[in-house]
Amino acid sequence: MTEIRKVAVIGAGTMGNGIVLWFAKAGLGVNFRDVEQEFLDRSRKTQDETLKTLSAAGAVAEGEEEAIRGRIRGTT
Repeated sequence: MTEIRKVAVIGAGTMGNGIVLWFAKAGLGVNFRDVEQEFLDRSRKTQDETLKTLSAAGAVAEGEEEAIRGRIRGTT
């Protein structure tokens, strides 16, 4: 069986945003797509806030936030 290294998520809403973060946190490259850049920007802001919260809670190792962000690519 082929190892999964990248995934795609359609929709940058609440549910899609959470899925994007957890895939990226698991080490996978993630491409996420929505119909307008505004939705992607809003999602990125939410991702950053969530990563800060997870880091403060110890659920994300120190310094891992940038690596997680680096695995995420958004497109319209």
